[in-house]
Amino acid sequence: MLTITQEFMLLAVKPNKRIASTSRLRLSIVTVGLMDLALKQVIEFEKKKVVVIKELPEELMYLSSLYDVITRKEMMKLSKISEIYSYKNKEFKQLRNDIENSLENLPESVKNKEAIIERMRSEFLEDELKDETVVLAAVLNKNKELKKYFSAHEMTSIRNKIKELKKEESNQVLSTMINNIDAINVAVLSSAAIMN
Repeated sequence: MLTITQEFMLLAVKPNKRIASTSRLRLSIVTVGLMDLALKQVIEFEKKKVVVIKELPEELMYLSSLYDVITRKEMMKLSKISEIYSYKNKEFKQLRNDIENSLENLPESVKNKEAIIERMRSEFLEDELKDETVVLAAVLNKNKELKKYFSAHEMTSIRNKIKELKKEESNQVLSTMINNIDAINVAVLSSAAIMN
């Protein structure tokens, strides 16, 4: 099973494309990495800060460079993480290479974009959503990538569902994650504004 990070790389990033100047895409890769770490309870969010709460598991070793950046301090602000990945190519290149390498040895059947999209479509239609699917859809939406894979009607439905889930108190973890995607997006836009 692919992680959110791996699926995002397959759906949103063209292989070998230079994305050094695209801060939104760069930081979306960081965002999905953070979300995978949070879902595996490696980190947690406290307001607009990230706190490491356990060691990195074997299955997420390709996120070790991101994990190493976060562990530089006891608690790191999301804005600081955004700043690091906006301005320091070395950190970003390492993260991207590690994620791409994690995909290289997987069978083609696992890396099938159409299968990922069909699974997402099915989960949204049947209202049997996994947290990972909602997070992936939310980040793809922020990157304006949904339109590549979904019709206008489907996109409206997906966006409405994300808005509903954002307000839902029964799933506090997912609600917090969607809000953190928004917070990271604000940090991304701030970093982009400073760069221009």
